[in-house]
Amino acid sequence: MLSRSKITNEKRGDLIMGRNDKCFCGSGKKYKNCHNDIHEESIAADVLRLYSSIDEDIKVNNKKKICQKGCSECCSDFFLISEAEFAVILSYFKSTYGNEMTNELIKKGIEFSKTFEKDEPEYFRQLTENMNTSKSLDSLNRLIINNIPEKQSLPCVFLNNENQCMIYDVRPVICRIHGIYLKSTDSKNVRVCSKIPTYESNISNMLYLDNYEEKMKELFQYKVENKNLVMIRREYPIFYYFKFYFDQNKDVEFYFNHPIISRILGQSKKTLFDLMCQVNK
Repeated sequence: MLSRSKITNEKRGDLIMGRNDKCFCGSGKKYKNCHNDIHEESIAADVLRLYSSIDEDIKVNNKKKICQKGCSECCSDFFLISEAEFAVILSYFKSTYGNEMTNELIKKGIEFSKTFEKDEPEYFRQLTENMNTSKSLDSLNRLIINNIPEKQSLPCVFLNNENQCMIYDVRPVICRIHGIYLKSTDSKNVRVCSKIPTYESNISNMLYLDNYEEKMKELFQYKVENKNLVMIRREYPIFYYFKFYFDQNKDVEFYFNHPIISRILGQSKKTLFDLMCQVNK
C-alpha cells in the first residue's frame, strides 16, 4: 500500500530523486516532507508539475482569481478529470484526513453515482460503455461530450459543509483554469458564472491555454516510449471513479493496491506503460 510515510525500495528501485532534494512539485519543501509517496517520473508527478506550472503562470502574470473563499457556484458543474488526477486527489485526501474519513467519502461518492444514474440514466449508460480499439478517438470524445448535463443534482463530493474545497491544493486542472484561462479559438461570448458573465467581460484578466494543451492531453493519452503507440484512458466525472473502483464494497486499501493505480502514483511511467501493454495484448 502506498502512503506518505513509507514506500519500499523494491517499488522505487528506479528512483532518481534524493530524500533531501527539493520536491518535484515546486513547493520548495524537501521530497521526504512533501510528495514522498509519488515517484518523480510517474504520471502523478506530471500532474503535479502541470498544476505548479499553471499556478506559477497566474502568479507571474499577476492575474487575479475571481473565485472567493466560500463560493461554490461551479462545484455543481459537470466536468471530467483523468484517472491520474483522481489518484493524486485520493492520495492527498487519505494522507490529510485518514483512512476512516476516506472510506466515508467513498460511500458518499458511490451514493452520488447512484443519484446521477437515477437523474441522468441515458448519460450514465454512456459512462458505463467500454472503450475498445474499434472506436476512434473522435468517436470516444463524442461519446463523452454528447448530451452532457450542464449541472449535477449534487455538488462535488469534495465540497464540505462550509462550501470549501477539501482538496484545494490538488484540485483538478479544470478547476484551476476555470474563469482565468481560455483557448485562443474559444468564443469570447461564452458565459462562465455569475461573477464572469462572459470571457470577454474578463478578458484583461485571462491567460491563454494553448501552451498547456499537449500537457493536458498527456493526463489521459499515455504515449509509450520508443513505440508509435498512444494508450487512451477515458476521462470521467469525479463521482464515477468511486463507482468504477469501489463498487461491491471495495475500500481505500483495495484502491491503492490496484496494479494500475499503484503504478500511476508510485512507479515510473515506463513501468506503468509496460504493464498496460501486457494487459492490452
